Amino acid sequence: MDKTLQSWIEGFPYAKAKAELAALEAQKREIDLKVDDLAEMIAFYERHQPVGVADDLILRVEANGHAPRPRTHAASVLSLLEEKPGRSFTLRALNEEFARRGWFRPEVKNGIEILRGVMRKVVKENPNVRQVADNPISYVYRLRNEVTP
Repeated sequence: MDKTLQSWIEGFPYAKAKAELAALEAQKREIDLKVDDLAEMIAFYERHQPVGVADDLILRVEANGHAPRPRTHAASVLSLLEEKPGRSFTLRALNEEFARRGWFRPEVKNGIEILRGVMRKVVKENPNVRQVADNPISYVYRLRNEVTP
C-alpha cells in the first residue's frame, strides 16, 4: 500500500467520524420529519383556508386593463362581487368575466363547472354571499345587501 494512503488511513479519526455521521443522520431524520409536518400543515391550511378577499390583492392594472387575478378562484369571485355589489352574476357571467379579465386561460373549457364548485364553497363559507335565484339550477349569486362583520 502507498505510504501516503497508509498514513491517511492511520491518521483518520474513524470513531469520531462514525459518531459525527450518526449524529448528522439523526439531525437529518429530525429535519425531514419537521419538513413533512410543516408541508402537511401548509397543505391542510390551503385546503381549508377561510374564504374571503385575499389580503394580497394587488392594486395595479395589467395589460388587460384589470387588476391581476387574486390567488384563488374564490378570492377572484369575491373581488368581482365586491367590485359590483348590486349586481347578480350567473355562472355563465362569472365565466365570461374570468375569461375577459384573462383569469382563465383560453384553453379552459370547463370554466362554468369550475365556478359551480367554487361558488358552492363561497356560499357555504362566506355569509356575505348568497344564491339569489329561486331555482337552484339557475345559480345566480350576489353579495347580501347588508354585509355582516
